Amino acid sequence: VSWRMNPKDYASLLGAAKIYNKLRQYENAMNMSKKALDLKFTGEASWEYARACIELNKPFEAKRALEKVIETDPANNVANRELGIIYYKDGQYKQALPLLKKAYDQKVDDRVSLQLGKSYLKTGDKRSAITYLKKATEINPSLHEAHLDLARAYYEINQFKDAASSYSRVDGKILFNTNDYYYFAKSLYSTDNKTRAIQIYKKAIQKSGSSQTSESIVAHHLVGLDALSNKQYSEAILYFQFIVKADPKAMLIRNIYFLLADTYLQMKRSTEAISSLEKAIKIDDKNVEAYGLLANLYSKNNMTTKAKETYQKMM
Repeated sequence: VSWRMNPKDYASLLGAAKIYNKLRQYENAMNMSKKALDLKFTGEASWEYARACIELNKPFEAKRALEKVIETDPANNVANRELGIIYYKDGQYKQALPLLKKAYDQKVDDRVSLQLGKSYLKTGDKRSAITYLKKATEINPSLHEAHLDLARAYYEINQFKDAASSYSRVDGKILFNTNDYYYFAKSLYSTDNKTRAIQIYKKAIQKSGSSQTSESIVAHHLVGLDALSNKQYSEAILYFQFIVKADPKAMLIRNIYFLLADTYLQMKRSTEAISSLEKAIKIDDKNVEAYGLLANLYSKNNMTTKAKETYQKMM
């Protein structure tokens, strides 16, 4: 009522804004606090305006008001937190960090810990990220997002055992991107859990589709080797054929044509094996094993002249 009697009285407008915020009538609270700010730009009025804007999901409007609140009241934990969150959601991680850190120092909780960890991860400070992400998982063990980012941070600093453990905690509980599958599989493979690693590499291959990245080629190589060692030749050949199509000059997997030839031989497809060995020698003309195998195949297939020439090249 006071503000109606005194529509240009700062204290009356501020009082009305506080009441409207308590009543959760945020549009009215925002309007009253805005009128108060027009009369006097204070931290207190800014806080009421910011509170209303936050509830109305208007971060742009809340941002300037929160900056004023912190200017006049640096210890305002909620203001630090909310402005930090606005910066964080806007991808301004360097600006978010000191504000979120102040909020964390005053009151530790899982969400602020998570946002601090993710902000440090985005700014390249992996070890600080791990500190806060671990704290988030300690406070809330079911916070899957924190476990996932913790796994990513561990992977980035080559702590593969910890990365594999963190990925395992949330496997099937949160959506992994393609890189997560590659990182998870490599972490498992690096810690000698090769059987599980192959399973995850297969998921990575499935998720990446026809992608011909270096990660995809390495995954196809390892899964193909596993299939070959288990005498699953029809499966192995598909993985190896993918590699030669993606990298015909064998820049990444130097012995891929030899592996392809070995698989064709096991399948009794000597013509394809010969072709693959010829390509293997073009790439590496010092591969004695490839020369010997090729000469033997020429001989078995009545290609006497080629067999003789190949044996001579070995000498």
